Amino acid sequence: MTLSSLIRGKRYVACVIPHTHWDRAWYWPFELFRLSLCKMTRRLLEILETDPRFRFTFDGQTVVLEDHLALFPEDRERLAALITAKRLTVGPFYIQPDNTLVTGESLIRNGIIGRRIADSFGRSSRQGMAPDPFGIVSQVPQIWHGLELESIIFSRGISKEAIARLGTVFRWKGADGASEVLGIYQPGFYANSYYWGIPMGEYPRADADTDQVDLAFSVTQTKALVAEHEKHRMTSRVLYFGNGVDHFPAQHTTPDILAHNAKACPDIRFVLTDTDGMVALMKQETTRRATHTGELRMHESGNLLPGTLDSRPYLKQQYNAAAEMLEKRFEPLQAWCHAAGLTRREMREAHHVAYAFNVGNNRTIPEEVMERSRDYLWKLLLKNAPHDDICGCSRDATHEDAENRAKRVLETGRNLAMDCLLKLARSIAPVVDARSQVVVFNPLPTARSALIRLRAYVPAPSTALKLVDHQGSEVPCVLDARVAAESNRLFHSEDFITVPGKRIEVDARFVAALPAFGYASFSWVDGVVSAPERQVTVLPNGMRNAAVEVRINSDGSFDLIDLATEHRYRGLNRLRDRGDLGDLYVTVVAADGEAVAQPGSAAIELHESLPFAVVYKVTVTLPGVPTGLDESR
Repeated sequence: MTLSSLIRGKRYVACVIPHTHWDRAWYWPFELFRLSLCKMTRRLLEILETDPRFRFTFDGQTVVLEDHLALFPEDRERLAALITAKRLTVGPFYIQPDNTLVTGESLIRNGIIGRRIADSFGRSSRQGMAPDPFGIVSQVPQIWHGLELESIIFSRGISKEAIARLGTVFRWKGADGASEVLGIYQPGFYANSYYWGIPMGEYPRADADTDQVDLAFSVTQTKALVAEHEKHRMTSRVLYFGNGVDHFPAQHTTPDILAHNAKACPDIRFVLTDTDGMVALMKQETTRRATHTGELRMHESGNLLPGTLDSRPYLKQQYNAAAEMLEKRFEPLQAWCHAAGLTRREMREAHHVAYAFNVGNNRTIPEEVMERSRDYLWKLLLKNAPHDDICGCSRDATHEDAENRAKRVLETGRNLAMDCLLKLARSIAPVVDARSQVVVFNPLPTARSALIRLRAYVPAPSTALKLVDHQGSEVPCVLDARVAAESNRLFHSEDFITVPGKRIEVDARFVAALPAFGYASFSWVDGVVSAPERQVTVLPNGMRNAAVEVRINSDGSFDLIDLATEHRYRGLNRLRDRGDLGDLYVTVVAADGEAVAQPGSAAIELHESLPFAVVYKVTVTLPGVPTGLDESR
């Protein structure tokens, strides 16, 4: 399909793309929406298999295939045949994520997993369909270029000024300044041609899967949509006609309506296609297109609903914690074990979890189980990434599901990471005459020092213990040790064993210098611990070390002074409570609804003073915080 042959004698080529934007969970929880998804998909397969003219696009997602096949596994071959034949378009993503509230690695894995699934069915789209995220961050072109995608097709986030400067189709460079994709704005939104030829009437709207169509009305819609395109600076003669909307079923009459419009609008070539077909035509144009670098987070093309940034903040925190467990703990440690060829471990934990989780005979979790678990956990986490999930703007039941998924990622990821730690620790030899060994790991790509607090049991004849590093040099620490038992019975690998010596309970604090993506090994040996040199000076309501000085103010805030530059950062951490009259989408700050911590409202207590750390406890009382807006809110 060449543009030159299609455009000859025509003003425009209208790419009609039947699609659905499937919010996996929103005003219904996932399981209820899955019922609608399966109903829609079964009917879609029937339409595609009986009408060779019809095509359909799932809006960039592949999770819908898994969700449908969980109830109808017998449909896999039917889906694969249609995807391979380019009649049904899926991918390149797993889900449709929010851009702003998830990690960059989440966006990358979303593309990797989505393309892998789509390819397993025969074909993946190469177009970055992003119809409804609340703005697009500047790194997206760079990430999608790395995923071998060609475009970003979007509705929200661009201003009138930006459209006037860039046009409806433009070059979008990534934050690295080198990677580039095609930016394609959808005038009239991603659903600009839904219910084509079907007057919606009063609520509830008419069923899109109906034989009752108004062909004259469809022409009126077409002319209005062309006029909407022409209101903007058009940098392409290829027009997007999005025949679908949220949870939209396949409109089986679309091919007939297209044929009627082709006769009624002879200056337009109508093509039933998908996003790949549309972009292929746009790439054949010789138009010199403007370049954009940076994010698109303006409201004029569609409300970005910034109130969702602070709706249900616990969901954002849970997502970040679960992502951090995968990205910064489990996966780096798994890669480390794989590279080192480590396959055995020893269970040497004092806690009952070691007994409960041991798989026997010092066998680690098999690598193939770890691999499958890693992919499963990423899928589980990504199901929390769509904007109707992580933005916190949906029903309680929807977000309760998200909380459960985050919990499962955290607890499973933590146990997999622990298995890796046990394998690594087993491969590290302690110093001679060590009573017990401590290994501190740093899975991050940068070196750092960390204050370590260690509570453990050590088999030793007395409480006279000191900490040494892997070379036998003493490590200064603050140590509290006591005899917990005269005998020492510990769990080791497969059973409880008795270790010679008493059971010494230690509570130690020390500073560990950790290499990038590495570890530091320490051992408890017999001896007298040396007190660390004082590195922190206690001040009245404050502290000072070699780099900074902190002063706590009477309202509970603090000032931070950079001793190298003498710059003072004032009023940090001041507590403020704002009255919000809005809802889960929109923040409306009450004019008189702000409570701010006042001078003299803080109780400041020196909680702990160590040679290398000072801890203050600050209690602040906010005045006049209302319990609600009214009796119902």
